[in-house]
Amino acid sequence: HDFNFVEEVDHLALVDVMEKHPSEVNYIRFKYQYVQERFLHCGNLRTIKHPFSPEFTDGLEKDFMVLEPSKTYSDNNHFVRFQWYFQTILSIKNFRRPPEGPLQRRQGDLCAQNKTMGLYVYQPPHVLRHLDGRGTPEFV
Repeated sequence: HDFNFVEEVDHLALVDVMEKHPSEVNYIRFKYQYVQERFLHCGNLRTIKHPFSPEFTDGLEKDFMVLEPSKTYSDNNHFVRFQWYFQTILSIKNFRRPPEGPLQRRQGDLCAQNKTMGLYVYQPPHVLRHLDGRGTPEFV
């Protein structure tokens, strides 16, 4: 997708979250400003609050990063466990269309049963901007 990051993301803390929640967090999606309504909460799964890494805060006080369980899958910018993602993509039997549709359906069905694929959304203010081809300045 044609998105670029407009805010820095603490990837060290994201790795730490995945290490501390190995059976819970598999995928962390980053959002951009125009899609707030698409980030629906999944069942009664818990929100994860995790401190930013010292390398990211550079001595400044910053709040915790917040990861919300998500009802929706998207192939927009995301951070995943490689092995989980590899197995998930292989589990799709029909590749005549992009994997986004079957994975959205799978996650929706699981959420209805209060289960999940381990999808979360990174909740600080939006960190992505959509590049709109010819309308995006070259110096972005």
